[in-house]
Amino acid sequence: MTLNKTLDGFSVAWSSPSNIAIVKYWGKLPGQIPASPSVSMTLDQCRTNTEMAIQKGPFSVDFSFEGNQEVKFSERIKRYLTELSSRMPWINDYSFVIKSENSFPHSAGIASSASAFSALALCLTSIQNQITPLSELAFYKEASLLARLGSGSACRSIYPGFAAWGQDETNETFSDHYATPIKHDSRLSKLVDTIIVISQKEKRVSSSKGHSLMTNHPYAEARFLQARHSFRDSIQAIANGNIDLFNDITISEGLTLHSLMLSSTPPFMLFEPETVTIINLLLALKSRNETPFTFTLDAGPNIHLIYDESDSSYMNENVIFKIKNLFPGILFINDKMGGGPTFLGERLT
Repeated sequence: MTLNKTLDGFSVAWSSPSNIAIVKYWGKLPGQIPASPSVSMTLDQCRTNTEMAIQKGPFSVDFSFEGNQEVKFSERIKRYLTELSSRMPWINDYSFVIKSENSFPHSAGIASSASAFSALALCLTSIQNQITPLSELAFYKEASLLARLGSGSACRSIYPGFAAWGQDETNETFSDHYATPIKHDSRLSKLVDTIIVISQKEKRVSSSKGHSLMTNHPYAEARFLQARHSFRDSIQAIANGNIDLFNDITISEGLTLHSLMLSSTPPFMLFEPETVTIINLLLALKSRNETPFTFTLDAGPNIHLIYDESDSSYMNENVIFKIKNLFPGILFINDKMGGGPTFLGERLT
C-alpha cells in the first residue's frame, strides 16, 4: 500500500471472517476490556465484505447492508467513528459511504458483529496506513485494537487459525487491547465447524446486557478464575495437538456460558427447546467415544459442531443425520477453520 497525497475519494475494501470462541469472553471492564481472557477459532466462509469510501467534507456516515439502508447500525458506526476520532483526527474531516454484505444469514447467531467490525477496522487501518505507513505486524495489531473498540470479539477475527485476547499474568504475550495469533499443532489444522442454526430471531437479551450482568454476578470471581485456567489449558492443547483436552474445554466453556446466564440477576435463557434436545443427543453420542468431536454455543441458541475434516463422513451419517431426523427444518451451515481476512483492493477516484 502506497502513501497518497490526499485521501479525498479514497476507497478500500476488506473481507473479514467471523470466529467461534473456544474459551468464552463474558463480562467486561470499562474501555471494552475483557474481564477474563478468551480463545477463538477463526472461520472461513462466514464473512462480512465491506467497502469504505471517504470524501472531503463534513463528517457523516451513509451505511447500507446488502443494498438496503440500515439506520440502526449506521448510528452505531457513527458513534464508533466519533469515538475513534480522538485516535484518528482525520475522521472529523471526511464523510463515509460504507457498503457491507454477509456471506451468511445476518441473524444466524454466528457473531456477525465480529466479522462486521473487524472488516470496518481493517478498512480504517488501511486509510490510516495512507497517512502513516505501518509494518505488517503493526498494521494487524492496530486493526485488532480498532476492531475491539467496536465489538470485543471482533479483535480475534483479524488473525487466521486461532487467536487469543486478554491479559494473562503468566504470559506477557497476550494483551487486553488487541488479539494475538496462536500457533497450532497440525492435528488441529483441518477443523470443520458445522453450525446448527436453531433460530434466526433476535436474541431476547443482548450480549451487551449479558456482559453487564456479570458485574454483580454471584459466581463472577469463580468464573473468571475458571476462564483463566481454561485459557492456559487451551493454549497448551492447541499448541500440542491435545485433541481430547481441546474438546473437553470447548464443551465446558459453551455450557458454562449459558449457566452464567441462568444464574444472573435477573436470570435469562437463550436456549430453545431444540437446543436442549440436541445437546442431550450430543452428550449421549460423546459418551460412546466412537469418534472425537466437540461442540459449543455462543450467546444464543445455535450450536457449533467442531470436528476433524477426516471424520466428516462419520459425523454426517451418525450425528448430523440424527439431528436432521429430529428437526427436519433446521438450517445447517458448513464452515471450517479459516485463513483470516482478505484484502479486496483500494482505489483513488
